[in-house]
Amino acid sequence: MEKTVAVESGKHRKTYFSYFLYSIFFVMLWSIVYFVFRLQNTRLLYNGDGVAQHYPILLYFRDYLKNIIQKISSGDFNLPLFDFHIGLGEDILRFSSHSAPLDLVSICAVFVPSEYMIYFYDGIIVLRMFLAGIAFLHFSHFKGIKESYALFGALNYVFSGWVIYTCVKHPFFLIGLFYLPLLTESLEKILNKNSPYPFIFFLALSAMTGFYFLYMELLFLGFYFLLRVRFSFSEFFRFCRFVVLGLSLAGVYLIPIILGYLDSSRSSTHQSLSLVYSLDEYVKMFIGLVSGVVTDWNMLMLSGFSVLSVVYFLIRRSKKKDPEGIFLKNLFVGLIVLFVLPIGGFIFNGFSYASHRWSFILIFVFNLIFVHTLPDLLEQEDGPYGVLGLILFFFCVGFLFAENDLKIDRTFLFFDALMLLLSYFVLCLTQNKISFVSKVNVKYSLKFFKNIPLRQFLCFICLLLNLIGNVVLHFDQEMQEADTRETKLETQALFYQDTVSDSDFFRVDFRREKQWENYAIIEKSYYGLGEYWSMINGNITNWLKELNNNDITTNNRYMNLDHSTILNAITSVKAMIIWEDTAEEYLPFAYRKNDGQEMIKKGYWYENPYALPLGFTYEKAISFSDYQGLSALQKQEMLLEALAVSDGQENISSENLKFSQGELAYTLSYQGLVWDKEKQQLIVTENGGSMSLDFEGKIGSELYLQLEGLIYHNQKEPYTYVKYKKGTLEKSSQVLSENGNWYWDRKDYLVNLQYQKEKAGQIKIYFQEGMYSLQNIRLFDLPMENYETKIKDLQENTLKNLFIGNNIITGQIELLKEEYLFFSIPYSKGWTAKVNGMSAKLLQSNTAFMSLKLPAGKYFIELQYKTPGLTAGIFCSLASIFFILREMLESRRLRK
Repeated sequence: MEKTVAVESGKHRKTYFSYFLYSIFFVMLWSIVYFVFRLQNTRLLYNGDGVAQHYPILLYFRDYLKNIIQKISSGDFNLPLFDFHIGLGEDILRFSSHSAPLDLVSICAVFVPSEYMIYFYDGIIVLRMFLAGIAFLHFSHFKGIKESYALFGALNYVFSGWVIYTCVKHPFFLIGLFYLPLLTESLEKILNKNSPYPFIFFLALSAMTGFYFLYMELLFLGFYFLLRVRFSFSEFFRFCRFVVLGLSLAGVYLIPIILGYLDSSRSSTHQSLSLVYSLDEYVKMFIGLVSGVVTDWNMLMLSGFSVLSVVYFLIRRSKKKDPEGIFLKNLFVGLIVLFVLPIGGFIFNGFSYASHRWSFILIFVFNLIFVHTLPDLLEQEDGPYGVLGLILFFFCVGFLFAENDLKIDRTFLFFDALMLLLSYFVLCLTQNKISFVSKVNVKYSLKFFKNIPLRQFLCFICLLLNLIGNVVLHFDQEMQEADTRETKLETQALFYQDTVSDSDFFRVDFRREKQWENYAIIEKSYYGLGEYWSMINGNITNWLKELNNNDITTNNRYMNLDHSTILNAITSVKAMIIWEDTAEEYLPFAYRKNDGQEMIKKGYWYENPYALPLGFTYEKAISFSDYQGLSALQKQEMLLEALAVSDGQENISSENLKFSQGELAYTLSYQGLVWDKEKQQLIVTENGGSMSLDFEGKIGSELYLQLEGLIYHNQKEPYTYVKYKKGTLEKSSQVLSENGNWYWDRKDYLVNLQYQKEKAGQIKIYFQEGMYSLQNIRLFDLPMENYETKIKDLQENTLKNLFIGNNIITGQIELLKEEYLFFSIPYSKGWTAKVNGMSAKLLQSNTAFMSLKLPAGKYFIELQYKTPGLTAGIFCSLASIFFILREMLESRRLRK
């Protein structure tokens, strides 16, 4: 007995030592990364989504969690569920789904002062990578892999190209990398009739920190389960029962998020799904297996040593005494088939569009095979090394003839090919053979390489060299410069807070660099407009799409409302901020500079004298069916006179509305392009090919340019930019390719060229080289002469004594006749209304907003918000806890 205990104790010491070694080498590799960053004066905040989404969310939820802690400690359990600081107003839980703020690592932000949050953001990335490696080590030990080989796999796992590419662009993607080994291990325990509670617990945690990757993980676990066991309905239903318990345990968060996803426009992409990818895509997959020069989700970038090991595993004969090897081979082949076919990416990406974001699953299985193969590779003398050499030759030839138009840096390819050759050489050397053809071997009688620890050491050095090269050469270069980043944060976040002379609700528009657009939520000194999150209220995007608004670029991103005079007024915009007073041509009609309100960093405050409050009234309403029959510009102008409500609630027809807009004639000239209007085909022969529109309009009007039926045709690029210039005013449209991942069937673009102070003018339209569809170009003016009168009519009856609290809005209004009380609040099923204490029906109005139909009288209005699905989620979580406790008590009783 004593001897057995001693052996077990020794095993544990050795296992802990592997964690220690992993930590040492992880720190060493990250020290090299940090040194490279210091040389380049960069940190891990990505220029794109890092500054636009992930960092703002981290800051927001740091403050939000602090607020919750303070409320609960004071006995207030009414937690905020809705916030007007997020775009036009969003559900906080739905907003949170994008960057996993409930992750245990992110929650630690509560204890971090503001001045250190930039460093904490970098630290989160490093810590998540470290924990992912720990999880892989733990699973490897569970599978009985030797500690040294588990160390190989853990380092190869966390320094793969997918991770290096991901950790900068989307740090929360790393959470899936951490949970996948833990979920797989706990599933194995279920199959071995062990406790199911770790599986339920990790499934719930994964659901609470990222349902997007939970979905992918569940698909993989289902596939893993079907391959691992002989199918039986009893085992399958047992597995499903534990999945349901785990998901139900997270129901308080998961159900609202799922309902939010269904109500959002995230699933409205319309990318066509082909049977196979293009040849270029397959080249990217091939090169991306060992190289990081292809910066997208195909970039697996595994070490040359591990790639050769897995190829060795696949081409050798399966051993009947190795059921684990047979299982891994079947698992790997199944995933590879899904990887190389668009249907696989389509399924794993939630049936929206084909994407390889699920590649972390393939990397996980790849490294399982790697650590499983190492004992055979380093402890035996046989193997198909000749065939392996031949495959290596094809790798190198593929690198050599990679197409230049894939934007591949051949310096990196040279390094990758060199590491493959070095790995092959070391493998052959440790086997006492140098072979390039299977029947020609040059053997050495050096007993030196018979020593297995020495073989492991040489291969480990080879692996480390490869990983060091990866982190130095292939780390994503689109990171923010440290000094620039901190200046940007200060500039964009520190808005002047003493500009408000009253306590009324209002929003602020501003000109900005689009990658910094979400910093409106950081300081929270005012309510903004734009949004760029994973999921936003689908009613808003549908509304902007109906208006052909130029500032909505994808179905989850709009920067503002194209500085439209009418749209800004309707959405309670009271002011606009611009960073230079020379940019006044971007101002909507009638905005006036307040010289006493100069902001920090040369920002300027312009007030809108015709702003509408949060609640105001309309006398007229038309049906949604009539509304849909109007043109985009007519819908916009209609907002000053009537609103569109649910059928059966309207009181007039659209025929009773009067529109003052007019279409302008223009003369057109081309340079560097050909437009066949009959065929609706535009061919741009050089970058910067342009059209010039010379016109005469009306002074005192807003000018609108409409491009109809505009589609970008390109197999390689997901979008392009069409740019417009009128005098010193410059704008652009992001035009999506019909083959791009984000395509959502948008073809018309209505561009606001702002208020006209001169009669004649010229508009230049610039295109990038390529082929387009273009049906028509039209030019409209929208006179502002009746604007003041119509605004004053809408201001006649407004919501008074406005109070905005946690999930509640109250106010009072008195009406002399029947009217529609309109709220510039995005419509959601989470809102309910009471009028004088009685429940009232909220009408979805103008697609994106809501209103109440009220007869003459005095009213106290109360709007309350509750996240849709929250009550059902709480019930599911409590029910899951009840069933789990009951099962635990029952199993304990049976053991006795």
